[in-house]
Amino acid sequence: MALRLCLLLTLIPTILSFPFRKRAEYEVLRKRSPAIESDFADPSLIEVDDTWYSFATSTQQDDKDINIQLASSDNYDNWQLREGYDALPRLPEWVDQTLPEIWAPDVSQLDDGSFVMYFSAVPSANAGHHCIGAATSRSIDEPFTPLSTPLFCPINLGGAIDASGFHDPNTNQRYIVYKVDGNSLGHGGACNNFIGPIVPTPIVLQAVTQDGITFDESKPALEILQRGPDDGPLVEAPSMMFKQGFYYLFFSSNCYTTPEYDVTWAVSQEIEGPYKKRGPMFSTGIDGLTAPGGASVAADGTHLVFHADSPEGGRSMYVSTVGAGLGLEGQLFATS
Repeated sequence: MALRLCLLLTLIPTILSFPFRKRAEYEVLRKRSPAIESDFADPSLIEVDDTWYSFATSTQQDDKDINIQLASSDNYDNWQLREGYDALPRLPEWVDQTLPEIWAPDVSQLDDGSFVMYFSAVPSANAGHHCIGAATSRSIDEPFTPLSTPLFCPINLGGAIDASGFHDPNTNQRYIVYKVDGNSLGHGGACNNFIGPIVPTPIVLQAVTQDGITFDESKPALEILQRGPDDGPLVEAPSMMFKQGFYYLFFSSNCYTTPEYDVTWAVSQEIEGPYKKRGPMFSTGIDGLTAPGGASVAADGTHLVFHADSPEGGRSMYVSTVGAGLGLEGQLFATS
């Protein structure tokens, strides 16, 4: 018995530290149930006054267009969708009002107690692309008011999507991390970027001041992650946390319309990088999931939400918690 235990402890670091990027198939040991069964794609996550909130991509509810959905929970396990409620009922003038496609909202709380929301929308002057806008509110569960101009709109590079806020606890610096949506300029195939030449879809880190929207001109924008051979046509949906001495960058690779889509991560000892890709944490087959992605990690570095395909259509929201692994550098695992 002692010999077997010694051998197991010897093997654990080797097994867990191996940088798995893709796995062909999984035996389904359990089936994870959605926290929100209806279409609730690209969920974000924030805790305010002991209540959890999640904002999600636009949808229709009872034939009503909802730009940004809202759900909440008092215990993280049981969630209530605010049916009929729109967190961004008025869109800014730069957005195409006939085809808004409001994607991947993310909300951060500022030092003064107010809130800033980042979202992606189709600009009226450039249909077929997205730009990132921002909106503000004094209260988490009151409608947000959009800024009049977008924050990021690199149309020549394909536009920008999937903005997420991050407050660095080590430096008190605020950042926005987002994806350059290069695949919107692609040449076809999965997510329009599977046929060469492949267009870059980098993840970019932009420092901002304490208002969450003004660029910090002392710190240039940095590309901190690039698509690699194992990532398929793109990387997207970045979300950051700091935990036990490391910066973790959650992201999704491959195309959301394919079973290869996933929730994975990269790790660095410095926020600027370099980041080493690890994972995946969730992919098709794990816990009975299909095409999981679009993860968002809370500021506590423990609670995480993501979406996965629903058998009824659309994408449902799932909840999890994450932990750092057994003292191994940069290793994460799902604890629930």
